[in-house]
Amino acid sequence: LETETVSTEYGPMMTGGRNLMKTEFKVSGMTCGGCERSVRNALTSRPGVSAAKADRVSGTVTVEFDPAKIEQGTLAKAITEAGFQVAA
Repeated sequence: LETETVSTEYGPMMTGGRNLMKTEFKVSGMTCGGCERSVRNALTSRPGVSAAKADRVSGTVTVEFDPAKIEQGTLAKAITEAGFQVAA
């Protein structure tokens, strides 16, 4: 599964010493607040994801996660399993 990330940040954030990454995906198919909620829930239910923000207007999903626990490809898969398309 190929994914395009718009931006990725590395390093310790205000997370109690854990090294988290923040990445942004271009996602299509989100048309309402319920879609945003579905994407957020699909991501935050995964171990290693500390936060997710979906924005249907910009077509982006920003995810803060622990790369030691979950990979970017798994994040993209969670989005597609929720019924949305991640830009390749």
